Amino acid sequence: MHTVNLKSRAALAAAAACFAFVAAAALLHRRRGRGISPTSPRRVEERRSRRARRACEEEEKPQGRFKRVLADNSYSPFKHLRRQGADQAVDGHPDEAKPQPQESSQKMHPFEDEITSLLDSPTRYSTFCNFTPSSQCPGMSNSYNWVNTKAQLEHLAGLLGEEKAFGVDTEQHSFRSFLGYTALVQISTQKEDYLIDTIALHDVMGILQPVFASPSICKIFHGADNDVLWLQRDFHIYVVNMFDTAKV
Repeated sequence: MHTVNLKSRAALAAAAACFAFVAAAALLHRRRGRGISPTSPRRVEERRSRRARRACEEEEKPQGRFKRVLADNSYSPFKHLRRQGADQAVDGHPDEAKPQPQESSQKMHPFEDEITSLLDSPTRYSTFCNFTPSSQCPGMSNSYNWVNTKAQLEHLAGLLGEEKAFGVDTEQHSFRSFLGYTALVQISTQKEDYLIDTIALHDVMGILQPVFASPSICKIFHGADNDVLWLQRDFHIYVVNMFDTAKV
């Protein structure tokens, strides 16, 4: 009788083990049928991707710190700069400070008169063509000036105001943003190269408005379609008197 019980228990244990093996094999076959295994590169990558998404969702958006947003990530009409009183002297005194330009919903380009004048008289401000004799062109350099404070930007604006021409390029950042925003502006003069952190300086980039709007200073771009759009959209920086090397 004791022998029979031992045999029954052994048979039950064997049956249970067999059932567990079959169940495990069926589950593994099902996962393989889907192309997924517990340690497959795909499963590991999915886990990493989920962790990365969670970390991204917890990270603060840089544009969340902007206080002066001109493009509001919608399809509403863009509000152009209105130069209210910008060309009029204060109390009839031309040497005194002029009122600061204001924003408006007007559709007219605020510097239409200056651009039209340049188109009518293209040789009026054409000195950029020979502002640097070929024998004096500087060589390529790896050095640059990083601009990420308001004081540095004001100093740069003063330097650019004394130039006849300078080169410009922009870079846009569109991660987690519908329209995107300008993340970097690169400016080069005959002597120096400048990299402007426009994320840190987003709210004060208007400091460069007078320089870019000056018809006596030529701004040199290469493929300026997006550059002009981004500068105008994000900072109300309008480009007057420009030369595009991609349009020659």
